[in-house]
Amino acid sequence: SLSLANLFPVAARLASGYQQTSGSSGEVQTIPLSSSLMTLAPHQYFTVMFDISAYSPGGGSANFAKTLTPAPDFFTDENGLPVTDIVTAGPAFAADVPPASLALTPASATNPVGTAQTVTATVTDVNGAPIADAVVFFTITSGPNAGSGSSGPIATNASGVAEFTYTDTAGVSGTDTIQAESGALLSNLVTKTWTTPGALDHITIAPASATVAAGVPQAYTAQAFDRFNNSRGDVTGATTFSITDGSCTTGASCSATSLGTHTVTGDYLGKTATAVLTVHGFDFTGFFQPIDNPPVVNVAKAGAGLPVKFSLNGDQGLNILSAGYPVSRPIVCDTLAPSSAVTEETVSSGGSSLSYDAVADQYVYVWKTSKAWANTCRQLIIRLSDGTDHVANFRFTK
Repeated sequence: SLSLANLFPVAARLASGYQQTSGSSGEVQTIPLSSSLMTLAPHQYFTVMFDISAYSPGGGSANFAKTLTPAPDFFTDENGLPVTDIVTAGPAFAADVPPASLALTPASATNPVGTAQTVTATVTDVNGAPIADAVVFFTITSGPNAGSGSSGPIATNASGVAEFTYTDTAGVSGTDTIQAESGALLSNLVTKTWTTPGALDHITIAPASATVAAGVPQAYTAQAFDRFNNSRGDVTGATTFSITDGSCTTGASCSATSLGTHTVTGDYLGKTATAVLTVHGFDFTGFFQPIDNPPVVNVAKAGAGLPVKFSLNGDQGLNILSAGYPVSRPIVCDTLAPSSAVTEETVSSGGSSLSYDAVADQYVYVWKTSKAWANTCRQLIIRLSDGTDHVANFRFTK
């Protein structure tokens, strides 16, 4: 039962616009009402008017006057005793207009995965007029997001409209089917198609780690992905690469001359990824014949082209020499040091040159000597791009 205490001030016959929170849904409420005394003639009637509305968290309201039952002591005398000669006839309330139609739009839509979709339900009566405060439930009945995006209750606004927005969380291609429900009414089915890939979320660069010799470039590639790891394809050409203490070319290759670990960073449209590049020294094992390693002094004819051969354990490219090297410098001839004649000479009309012999796995540096070096001794210094020096000693004859 529900009676109406504080809806009116004590000294007034009628008041409007008064609100009081009485309790939550499902509770039986008793709110006493007091007013000044009224004098009634026999068979005279009067009307007590009020309305009560319940407001849901979604903002809708529902009239539940039909559930009110007057208390047995609805009317009392000046002593507070029930007046049984006044018979209550009520409550009276406006009949609810029943909904007749529930339409859901749009009929179909297509969006990338990970984005939001909104569907609109419209509730109308038999005359096509909108019904406000109708309670609508939405359900994703099938598809990648089935069961994960159901919502309600949502009350319709003054235009009879309720909206339901959800975001795809499945991240796969597919079609959701959505339906709305209001009371006994079911809407038409609408579909939402999700396509892959979604919006750019992150990138990766490969290889994630690599080891190269100093100065040797390492090539990289970049791939873009959405937040569900669906590939957006190769984006190497549009990615900017950089490396700590080194340099990268527009061809997505990076190198460094200082030994140790370096961080390579790829940047594509503000999304970045990193990789580790370890730079080590060359695996130099010494000079090969016809050149001998120290302490042996190589004896050669001044002005000859001498083939200086060495290996770096594979083809490391031709960018293996530090800038300005090899060089030679005069040294004091040591007559006590062992010596060995250079029996192989390379005649070259040009200057010195470097090449790689894949069959022998050897680098060949043709050193063009000067005739002016006759009867002197010199040391050839080959400085590799890893900063290491390798020397051979020579005594030149006429």
